[in-house]
Amino acid sequence: MNYKTKLLVAGIVIFILAVASLLYIKNAGSKKAEIRVNDQQVQIGGSTSDAPKDTSRSNLDKPSITDAKSNGLKIQDKPVDFGFKPASGRIIDTIVIHSTYNAMGGDPYSVDGVIAEYKSYGVSPHYLIDRDGNIYRLVEDKNIAYHAGISRVPDGRTNVNDFSLGIELIEKDTDHPTDAQYASLNALLAQLKGEYKIKYVLGHDQIAPGRKTDPWNFDWNRIR
Repeated sequence: MNYKTKLLVAGIVIFILAVASLLYIKNAGSKKAEIRVNDQQVQIGGSTSDAPKDTSRSNLDKPSITDAKSNGLKIQDKPVDFGFKPASGRIIDTIVIHSTYNAMGGDPYSVDGVIAEYKSYGVSPHYLIDRDGNIYRLVEDKNIAYHAGISRVPDGRTNVNDFSLGIELIEKDTDHPTDAQYASLNALLAQLKGEYKIKYVLGHDQIAPGRKTDPWNFDWNRIR
């Protein structure tokens, strides 16, 4: 191979290498970086439409906070392991409203203090409503909570715990229920009336006259 031929071959090789380098730089500059999210590729540097849309059933069916709280009514489950008897298939037709406060010392409106006092007596309502209107479910509706004691409803039936639900409002006997408590109580009553054929909504004093005086300073005109 003479000298001119060598120069020609070298020039061709240099040209090919230069073209290849240009193509590589162009492709590298336009290529987007990629990461993996939930085993899917997400491009960084692309538009927001490049991000994967999670259409799995578990995501679509996930309820909102209000949906998960009894169809819009926020109820916080705070189950106790005392003050009730497991049951099933009972017919619920009565709701009893009570008043209570923490008489064991400390904050009289403390939810935990009230529950501790319940425990000391071995009793519990199904629901407890604090001064801010927060609703706590202590015992499931299906179970018999020990809240009524010796009592009788207007149609003469006794053993009221067997067919009733108990709702306690936190207040002292010198207090009145708060506006928030009335609002939450009405919302809870509406839900329970939608679930059960409720015949009576009564105060503890109405089913145990002479023995009980609660709900204290309660305005019956404010419930529906």
